This record gives sequence, C-alpha cells and structure tokens, in this order.
Amino acid sequence: MCGTGGCSAAIFKEFDEEYKLLSNFTLVNNPIIISKNKTNGYNDLIMYVSGGGIKSFYAELKFDGTKYPQNPSMEPKVKPGTKVEGVEIIADDLSKSTGIEF
Repeated sequence: MCGTGGCSAAIFKEFDEEYKLLSNFTLVNNPIIISKNKTNGYNDLIMYVSGGGIKSFYAELKFDGTKYPQNPSMEPKVKPGTKVEGVEIIADDLSKSTGIEF
C-alpha cells in the first residue's frame, strides 16, 4: 500500500526452511540501500524519505537486535558528503557501484 509519504515494505528471514517476518516498514521510497556497515549482525539500511510535506532526506536504519525501526522518517539523517557503500535493492535504476555520495 502506498500513500503520499511512501509505501509499506517487509523483510523476512529464513528460519528452519520457512520465512519469518523480521521487520516491517512504513513510508518507503526508492532507493533502498543495503549498506556494507552492520549493526548487531545485520546490514544497516539507507532509505530515502520524502513526501507528505517534509523536506526529503536519506535515513539510516540500524538493527536493534530484534528488528529494524518501522518508520524511516524518525531515524537519523545521513549527513551530506557521506559516502555509503552498499547495494541498491529497490531503485529506479538498478546498478552496482562503489558507493553513493550524499
């Protein structure tokens, strides 16, 4: 489902040959980047936050040991000039690169 602030998304983890819900998200927009940096054993996620009347920015979501934060708009902003290395998994133009500079 999508609205003016973005769409919903979910991450599942394989466990005993089944998939279990690890985290769900609101306000999801393109791109979603899986960072090479990890927190509590899971890759950090970078999500673009826009719409709904806010000034757009990139947010960094870190795994807390149980789940990722649900709402990227409430998470810390990626500082301008930061180079994030990772893979875009949902983007308008899927391509591999050595990093994305903000």
